[in-house]
Amino acid sequence: MKKFLIILLSFFLLSACSIKEKPENKENFKIGEVLYGRESISYLVEDEAYDDEGTYVHEYGKDSKKEPYNNFGKNNHVSQIIHTKDGKMTVYNTEYDLTIKDIAKKNDKDVLKLAKKQDKNYFEGKKESLISSLTSEKEDFFSEEEVQQDKKLAKKVESKKYKLYSPKKMKKLEVETDESGNKTKTEKFPFYNAYIEDDWYQEGLRTHYKKFNELLHPQKIYKSKFAGLKSLDFNDDIENPPLRYTYLVTKVGDKVKKSHFDKADDKYVNVKDE
Repeated sequence: MKKFLIILLSFFLLSACSIKEKPENKENFKIGEVLYGRESISYLVEDEAYDDEGTYVHEYGKDSKKEPYNNFGKNNHVSQIIHTKDGKMTVYNTEYDLTIKDIAKKNDKDVLKLAKKQDKNYFEGKKESLISSLTSEKEDFFSEEEVQQDKKLAKKVESKKYKLYSPKKMKKLEVETDESGNKTKTEKFPFYNAYIEDDWYQEGLRTHYKKFNELLHPQKIYKSKFAGLKSLDFNDDIENPPLRYTYLVTKVGDKVKKSHFDKADDKYVNVKDE
């Protein structure tokens, strides 16, 4: 009986340790470890730095000395919801009005339910927009041959039906290291999307990549904390504020104090130094 209790206690202690060591709650947090782990939900978040009139719309945050271009917040647009499980990925597109505040208070089950609805709504909206663009009056600007080509393409788009593709096996994360070969400079993540802008009407998943070169340390939005990576797009002059912010984030636990780059020797990483 005593031996049985010891074994049982050991089992519970090991279970508790494994829970604490989930990658999204590690002190040495790396978002790649989350995406390439057992199961996770992450978010591709994009935000324009300027409004339609060319006015810079963001202010520097209170941590600007540490992160001068940190504008991550509740109103940032969530452009894609990424579900990974056992090395496979499903990417859900979203409508433009979905923001961080819409998912901050939801659990994973509710986020996935929302993602599936958003993906279908995105498809229908994009389909309607493309058909409208292809069938609009163009005779004054395009040749008859071009007009007819657009009409044929419009019919192809109109016949396309929504489909949620099966999860796709993930390629390895690509990293570029510094001159020493020991520190990561950039991370390039593969994503799999059925409705890429340039060839939306075609069938099947296509691979596209997003590159990140900055860390996003934990940011608290309501009662949730988000952390991951970010990239900044500048218009030739790094002294000016960036034109666009792109973030790859996931929800993290209280144990996470800082984000870290994935390392060249992580098993899910390929080194792609130029």
